[in-house]
Amino acid sequence: MSHVSEMSRVFPEPPFAPELIADLHAGALEDDLATHIRSRLDADPDARDLLESLDATVDALGGLPAPAVTVPEEVRAASERTLARLAQQRSAPAAPRPRHGALLLGAAAGVCVVAAGVAVAALMSPGNPASPDSADEVAAAETASLLAAVRAPQSVALDANRLARCLTANRLGDVGVVGAGYLTYRGRPAQVILTPTGQAGRFNALVTTRDCDAGKPGTLARAVVTE
Repeated sequence: MSHVSEMSRVFPEPPFAPELIADLHAGALEDDLATHIRSRLDADPDARDLLESLDATVDALGGLPAPAVTVPEEVRAASERTLARLAQQRSAPAAPRPRHGALLLGAAAGVCVVAAGVAVAALMSPGNPASPDSADEVAAAETASLLAAVRAPQSVALDANRLARCLTANRLGDVGVVGAGYLTYRGRPAQVILTPTGQAGRFNALVTTRDCDAGKPGTLARAVVTE
């Protein structure tokens, strides 16, 4: 059996096949082969134009608005009734707070409010943003923005180690990170961290200040979201 060294590898030369350019655009080529092809694109105008067209197509698709979602009338009516009932409950004298401060709004947990393809499965009661035991309410439209923030390209990379310390500060140190992203939450810079719930398509969303770190939970909001 012969062994071929890296120095003896033979790379393709222009003109490049369209399939090869498509693989280059998709990031499916080995680094050395991709570097070789990019260094010779000036010698193959057709390949260069094809690569630019693929980039432009991706950019155009990324700029398209999300499709409008029609909320069924029965879902809208049920949501309005539940929100009205919650408003009445919140205007009544407050009951003693639980020892740990975090209180699930049980009535809201049974309502599925559809907004931009995201369902709000549970909301947390208002509290002090500095405490990991309390969090703000997350509206349906805001919940949609949480998933959008995770999916969006990040101009500044998030530090995985810091995110892990942030979860520990919020008493979630035993769970992994599904996704994370920066966003502006109610007028202030924030970040959202998604963690698994154990159910497919359902995630715990933790919204914190961007400086959340060990001993500094910076809790702003919590919610359970469904894709």
